[in-house]
Amino acid sequence: GGSGKLKSMPKGKGYTLRQLIQLMVSGSDNTAANILIRKLGFKYLNRFFEKEGLKDTEINRYVLDLSSRRKGIENYISAKDTAFILEKIYRGRMIDKKSSKEMMSYLLKQKVKDRICRYLPKNVKTAHKTGTIKGIVHDCGIIFIDKKPLLMCCLTEGAKTYEQAKKFIA
Repeated sequence: GGSGKLKSMPKGKGYTLRQLIQLMVSGSDNTAANILIRKLGFKYLNRFFEKEGLKDTEINRYVLDLSSRRKGIENYISAKDTAFILEKIYRGRMIDKKSSKEMMSYLLKQKVKDRICRYLPKNVKTAHKTGTIKGIVHDCGIIFIDKKPLLMCCLTEGAKTYEQAKKFIA
């Protein structure tokens, strides 16, 4: 379910981890995210988040696993943790400089432009990641204005409509 092109691809086609990451980030592909979670495992991911210094980030279920969500099993993230990771990527300190550069390239290719980018001039570069799930709409990223970065994280919950939340973020 959700966005992304993998859900409509024929079964059995192979993808590299790099391709899955790019689809997950740039195309908000939930199937790619779930394949990566399955390959890496919840325990590994949560240990990695903790090792990286994230205090409020925890993954406990697959993306769009609504039956687990109804049972109270939830994934968590905060604007503070997201900003921390984005700054590490920007400064070339997320894993290493080469990896950070690659991550930044995926964020710069984000296809969803209805939040942070909505009212910005087309020539303003934005490296960002969106998220939407029932009742929750997010967009966090780096806006490059006159070659000066502005880091913005906006996580919303409880808006009357998705459109209202998206306009609020914009």
